[in-house]
Amino acid sequence: MKKSLKILTTVLGCTLLLAGCNEPAENENNQQQEQQNNTNNNQTNNDEGKTPSIFDVDVGDDITNIKDITIDDDKDIPPEFVKKTCQQISNGSSGGSLIELMTGTYIEPTYTYNCSFSHDKTFTREYTVKSDDRTVAQVSHEEGTSSFTIKGITPGDAIIQAYTDENELVLQFVVHVRERIPMNKIAQRLYNVDVFYGMFYGYKISFTEKNPLKGTLVGNDDFESTKAVFTLGDGVEEKIPNGTDFNTYKFKIKLDTDNSVTTRSYTDMYVSTTGDLIYMYYSNGIVDIFADHFVNIRA
Repeated sequence: MKKSLKILTTVLGCTLLLAGCNEPAENENNQQQEQQNNTNNNQTNNDEGKTPSIFDVDVGDDITNIKDITIDDDKDIPPEFVKKTCQQISNGSSGGSLIELMTGTYIEPTYTYNCSFSHDKTFTREYTVKSDDRTVAQVSHEEGTSSFTIKGITPGDAIIQAYTDENELVLQFVVHVRERIPMNKIAQRLYNVDVFYGMFYGYKISFTEKNPLKGTLVGNDDFESTKAVFTLGDGVEEKIPNGTDFNTYKFKIKLDTDNSVTTRSYTDMYVSTTGDLIYMYYSNGIVDIFADHFVNIRA
């Protein structure tokens, strides 16, 4: 999967000087205005052709400075729930957000997640999908199709089930609804969890230091064995560019080259706003998707 990088830019403004009431004051203000314009033009010319560092970009209203993303001693993050459990069933083909939901991913209240499921045996496209607790999660099935949506309502757990028109249970799993964690508290969540496991390869992320948050990516795939030590940079709310339904925070990451063993240039880390998923990117694509619990996606 290709990842297009974008550089955040700042819009420069200029100050409008108001003229005075008498002629000499007006001339003096005009001279000051001309000097200011020359200064701005010189600054613009000096900056042309220069590629700004991701850590030198001015912080705007939509970006959270890494200094504000801190880990405190308090536990000001959403409380954990006693999770529901059930025998998970998937007698068919899953698509959309359903793939992540069935690995235990959290979802936000008030948000709608698009799913699809095709039963591979007696499926007639006339089946029923329901939630055992509509105060936690609600399901809407588009009649005559294999598509349905799940909407989080309030924090908690709900069991989702799908039946064919012959009352055959073909899909069953638990959906976990959790409150969004503010961006300035997401580092605390990552640090408290400590270890995140890659779903597709043998990678693992461990968070080792705080303020700023530092971590280590270790593991191997078909291309190399990796030890990448990195620091979390400034963050902005931004979705992953792959069409996923899940809301994420995007953080720039700075690689500690002196203590790393890797040929890759790591660029971005997307963290789900509920703090349970990490999507790690390097210059040529995605490294892996990491969960706060072990998931054997290849089984």
